[in-house]
Amino acid sequence: MEYPIVTESVHEILHPDQTISEAQYVFRHVSPELCQATISTAEHQWHSQGTGPKGVDIACSNLFEQLEADGYQFFGGRQHLEIPMATPGQTRKAAQVSHWWAQQYSLQIACEAQTWQGSGDDLLAALKDIRQKFEPAGYRLLCYGTSLNCSASGMSYDSGQVYQLEWGPPPRKARKGELHHAFETGADVIPATDDEQHRFKERWHAGVQLGRDGMAYDLEEYPVVTD
Repeated sequence: MEYPIVTESVHEILHPDQTISEAQYVFRHVSPELCQATISTAEHQWHSQGTGPKGVDIACSNLFEQLEADGYQFFGGRQHLEIPMATPGQTRKAAQVSHWWAQQYSLQIACEAQTWQGSGDDLLAALKDIRQKFEPAGYRLLCYGTSLNCSASGMSYDSGQVYQLEWGPPPRKARKGELHHAFETGADVIPATDDEQHRFKERWHAGVQLGRDGMAYDLEEYPVVTD
């Protein structure tokens, strides 16, 4: 491997006066032991470096701490999505979803004049965190990342993807099915809480067949959400 290895990308940054501009993020592997990170706007530049086995983490952590100390907020790879959400009254509303990364992954969801925020080490951890905020009030985000019969596994955590858990042909065996991005949605999404999703996975691992024709849900317990 030849050094230096340089990665450049453009993101958004929130200024202390609440304006947003572009910011260039440059990461350099100068050598196997030295990493450098720089964020630049038209007016400012922040720089950090780290050494040793945790050089990447050190460089990034110090860099974002500098930004926050100066009153800036970095939105790495920020995306804005519209995802259906089931309300406590079992009607479907459009939720505005934003996610980005800095020191951690952050997630914000707004629906019916309410806003929730969550964070975590990866996108799925942030999703798990934010679900604890809105699910007790009866809201359900309708995407594969929150669907009853979906779960992350192994490297899918890094890509924010989940598998649909299903049953194979006779003799029926638990197996991983189709792979979806956590925020992708579809007609086969089954509304559920984080706890219900966790219990489903435990039963799936134990080899319990949960529904008719291998379909793992009960329409009375998990009703279809109407418009």
